[in-house]
Amino acid sequence: MAVKEGEKLNSPIQEGQKTVLMCHIGNISQYLGRSLNTNPQNCRIIGDSEAMSKWTRDYEPGWEPKI
Repeated sequence: MAVKEGEKLNSPIQEGQKTVLMCHIGNISQYLGRSLNTNPQNCRIIGDSEAMSKWTRDYEPGWEPKI
């Protein structure tokens, strides 16, 4: 609502991004049943192509996110 309606944010966007990123990496790790190594600069998973394949998903045509 804050972004859509121009209201004050409850927390900085960067903090929310970090939180969601850690949840995403944790979910991938749990799904694969192993720990993951990440690049401390960009938090991308390193040395594990199977884990990185879970980083994104396939979308039906017309439903791809547009940034």
